[in-house]
Amino acid sequence: MDKAQIIEEIARRKVVEQLIRNITHRCDATMNDLAQIVYEALLKTDEKRIIEIYEQGETSINCYCCAIIRNQYFSDSSRFYYDYKSIMLYEEVKGTGYNGQDGRCEDDFPAGESGI
Repeated sequence: MDKAQIIEEIARRKVVEQLIRNITHRCDATMNDLAQIVYEALLKTDEKRIIEIYEQGETSINCYCCAIIRNQYFSDSSRFYYDYKSIMLYEEVKGTGYNGQDGRCEDDFPAGESGI
């Protein structure tokens, strides 16, 4: 497998999106943007490195993606922080909320209960 095929498989299985939900406990439009930043980082990673990690197994590629997510989401010097999180924090402090959503996904509600 080459790098493009590996990243395509990760995207098809929505690995990054699930890891983002597990790490951030959020599900809103900005998390889709975070996923795109992660995919961009994967695309910029050296092909040999991606193949090496992928050949070590699913856990290894998941850990690599988790490291990118954590660095982007929790670092106040990351691209995600400057583009999105600083605005989210400002809106939370201001009390207006961000993006009109409470950050919960449909999957977060018990069966039969709606988030609406």
